[in-house]
Amino acid sequence: MRFLCRDKGNLKSKHKTFSLLPQPLVPYQQTGLDVMFETVKQHHAGKSLKQTKDHISQMGVQTDIPLEDKPIRHFQKIFDNAFHKLNTVPQLKHRLRQMPGFNSVDPIGSVIAFIDLYQSTLPGILPDNCPPIVILTHDFFFNFQSGDWFKRYFLFGTPSQHR
Repeated sequence: MRFLCRDKGNLKSKHKTFSLLPQPLVPYQQTGLDVMFETVKQHHAGKSLKQTKDHISQMGVQTDIPLEDKPIRHFQKIFDNAFHKLNTVPQLKHRLRQMPGFNSVDPIGSVIAFIDLYQSTLPGILPDNCPPIVILTHDFFFNFQSGDWFKRYFLFGTPSQHR
């Protein structure tokens, strides 16, 4: 999907559009959302780096991103930010806080559990085999925000118009 930019960037440039990324991608990241989620989930469960890499390989995902402490901390920050974004939407905040195992002291653990149990508020929009994380990112952008498309936030990552 392409949109016209509004006076952004180099004024001499003739480039006037930007694209929205497909749901499983995160702006300005080389790693897909599925790999980020599984990495954070495995690390949060206390798995070693080797166990995490093996798990991601078993998923059939090829990644050349080194799963080391620095990228994992970066992924955790993205999910911590998602926890705070979820809390800005009243319907999602209520669902998050009613979830079994919710713990405001452990935002990453709460987001992981919420994503694993998430079901769309509007079933039938996305295919039945879509992972819950893709459904949640879709619902967050399209169903839980209103107003101008240019002012909406992504659940994971920051689009260029908000940087």
